[in-house]
Amino acid sequence: MRRREKRRGLLRAGLERLAPVMRRRQFLLLTLAALLPLLGLVAGLTALSLRQQQASMRIEAVDRAGTMLGSVERELLAQVELLEVLARTPALDGPTPDLARFRRTVAHFREELPAWANVILADLDGQQIVNMRRAPGRPLPPVVDRQGFARVLATGRPVVGDLADPRQHSPSGQPRFSVKVPVLRDGVIRYVLTATVDADVIASSLLQPGLAPSWRVLLVDAAGRIVAAPETPASIGEAADELAQAALAGAREGVYETVDTAGEPFVTAFRGSQSTGWSVHVAIPLEEYAAPLERSTWRLVGVGLAACALSLILVCLLRRVQERAEARKAAILEAALDAIATVGADGRVLEWNAAAERMFGYRRDEAAGREIVELVAPPEDRERHRRRIARQLRRGGGRRLRRRVEIQALRADGSRFPLELALGPFSIGSRPYLTLHGRDITSRKRGEAALRESEQRYRLLAENATDMIARLSLEGVCLYVSPACREIMGYEPAELSGRRLADHVHPEDREEMVAELGAFLAGRRGLQQTLTYRMARKDGRHAWLEVRLRLVHDAFGRPVEAVGVGRDITQRRDLEQRLHEAQKMKAVGQLTGGVAHDFNNLLTVILGNAEVLAAEIADPRLRALALMVQEAAERGADLTDKLLTFGRRRPLTQQQIDLNTLVRGMTSLLRRIIGAPVSLRTELPERLPATFADRTLLEGALLNLVLNARDAMPHGGILTIATGIERGRAGRLFVSVADTGTGMSQEVRERAFEPFFTTKEAGKGSGLGLPMVYGFARLSGGEVVIETEPGRGTKVSILLPLAAAQPDGRAAGAGSGPVAATAGSDQGIDLALPGIVQPEQAGGIEPARPAQAPRRDLRLLPPPGQPGTLPGLPGPDELTAAIRKARRARA
Repeated sequence: MRRREKRRGLLRAGLERLAPVMRRRQFLLLTLAALLPLLGLVAGLTALSLRQQQASMRIEAVDRAGTMLGSVERELLAQVELLEVLARTPALDGPTPDLARFRRTVAHFREELPAWANVILADLDGQQIVNMRRAPGRPLPPVVDRQGFARVLATGRPVVGDLADPRQHSPSGQPRFSVKVPVLRDGVIRYVLTATVDADVIASSLLQPGLAPSWRVLLVDAAGRIVAAPETPASIGEAADELAQAALAGAREGVYETVDTAGEPFVTAFRGSQSTGWSVHVAIPLEEYAAPLERSTWRLVGVGLAACALSLILVCLLRRVQERAEARKAAILEAALDAIATVGADGRVLEWNAAAERMFGYRRDEAAGREIVELVAPPEDRERHRRRIARQLRRGGGRRLRRRVEIQALRADGSRFPLELALGPFSIGSRPYLTLHGRDITSRKRGEAALRESEQRYRLLAENATDMIARLSLEGVCLYVSPACREIMGYEPAELSGRRLADHVHPEDREEMVAELGAFLAGRRGLQQTLTYRMARKDGRHAWLEVRLRLVHDAFGRPVEAVGVGRDITQRRDLEQRLHEAQKMKAVGQLTGGVAHDFNNLLTVILGNAEVLAAEIADPRLRALALMVQEAAERGADLTDKLLTFGRRRPLTQQQIDLNTLVRGMTSLLRRIIGAPVSLRTELPERLPATFADRTLLEGALLNLVLNARDAMPHGGILTIATGIERGRAGRLFVSVADTGTGMSQEVRERAFEPFFTTKEAGKGSGLGLPMVYGFARLSGGEVVIETEPGRGTKVSILLPLAAAQPDGRAAGAGSGPVAATAGSDQGIDLALPGIVQPEQAGGIEPARPAQAPRRDLRLLPPPGQPGTLPGLPGPDELTAAIRKARRARA
């Protein structure tokens, strides 16, 4: 018994001695068990931080490479644009280039661009035509870079070549690359222009501020040769590392590891260009790249060794990090420009940021605990918003919940404003919450309203302008056409949109218009261009259009479309044509009148002497000859009378005429003249006011029109003579002659009033019929209108003023009583006018006054060149006409 108790005592004592140790081990195990997750967290955070640092370093290297590549591409683009400017030189225009002028232009460019080592112009076969490094006249080899040359011909676009072999292109060993552009004329490649550029011109693009001194930068071309290396210039021209070439072959950007020639390892990030195939490589020493790993490892070991001592500090630090994160989130919430509010399941405000305070006018303490609907919604909308919020909280979100909606919101001062609202649901445990994001869109609404007003204003301007406004693509296709096209062309805007403008151009103007428009849209005619051509209307007629075009460029200065304003100038062209015709007729009339006047003097001499001879010669044969001369002279005198009337050298004997009476009086005569195949009709109203004109000339004009109408119907037809009052103008009458004959073409219509122009056979027309009618109408204060269509007939109308519209009095006619002729320019008239008193002195009217003194009824005739200078006195042509009239009466 005693031994059993003793053993129990010893066991109890041992357990008591081991109890502190067990408690320490248990504490240690508990501590380790508690710290293991913490150590794992530290290790994970360290690894994550390491990966983030390395990823950040890789991203920075790739971004640096991309930035440098952008600078390189901009420099290459600048070289391409300069070479394209040279390609547009006029020296290369035409079938044969002006090579001397081209060399001078290139020399000027190279003075401004010293980086251009050489410029080569080659034809489409690859044969060099100009090489600025060789004197003119020396034989030139074919181009070296056949691959780049072929790419230019195949694509029609510029090509940036790889680094050239210094032994071939640079005797000094200077690294260079080439730029090739096509020389286009009228959209066709004529030549290929190449510039050899020193690589130093783009080396500066690789110099970036803030780059670590230990990092290296390489520019590699598409062939894998180093073009520029600011840190290692000796490597320029060498082939890039095989790993770099393999990386370029598989991706546009990325990271790879490599070793330089000295054996130093690097981690390299690169980015390549799709257009040129060049790439920029940024190399980071592996030691610098792996340094964060070593530091993190030692940090992890230190943390592990000091974990027990720093456990409480770690907890405090984590707590501080959490507090900082929460503070950062709170700062973000407060700095947000949008109003943000959080409500609970009961719809009452839990969170209210500073932007909400400014937007709605409630402080945070004022808004907390109040229902959100009462704060921001107008009274009439609160119940609807309350049901919507409750429904969304019950449903827990959905597609419509994420959508922004516009509502009317209410401020604390009672003012209303438009609010763009978005709802974001979330839950903590089983409790639902709702976040409201509100944005004041008052300024946006004002901008939209101003934009709508501006659009409406310009749309109103475009849709109501009388000129046609159009937008054209660079291919000449109509993108937009204003409604004015209905009046100008007869088409609806939708019928013209999407169609080429050239499709509606008159065939005779189309080729020239297409060439001019194409050159303008290609940028070869400046920013503005004015085109004038004929457009085909929908009804088949043609209208003259004057279009002013202007190119529209994008933000990069490239033309994207053209805007044109077209004006219908048909009426203006007609007026210009009529003015031209009037000026031409005036000049012809003046010339005709002058010639007829002088010819009239000659006929007067011939006629007078022929009459004297006929009266004095007794020989019947000679007297018959004299009578023949007299008859021919009288016919010539009748022609000169018409020419004098056309040239306004002979005054009209105007009187009131009833057109109906005149037409009825001539009907029987006209029927005999036109013959049986032609049927004569008259359309005469019952009552017609009188006109004021020279009856003889009017009858002659009507007779001319009837004869022309008859000749236009060789196989018979209907000839209609009509009279009436012109529509729309109560001050003019018309007498018209219409036929159903062959009609006139547009060319003949435009020349119808030209003197001596005729379409009749030789000997059957003098070409003075319509000009006489035109001159008579103009002298009578009217005009002549021709309406004709080939194959459908012609209608010629003489428009004359009403007699009531004429001023009182009539033109001076041939008076009666004795006439005295003053000295003139034709001595033959003195001998041909026996019985007419002529003063001995010459020199005008005044020397003849003494001869008039004993005879008060004697009238003086001014000499040629002074017709009608004295009121009531006749001119020489009137005197001649009076003499002829008297002679005919005597005969």
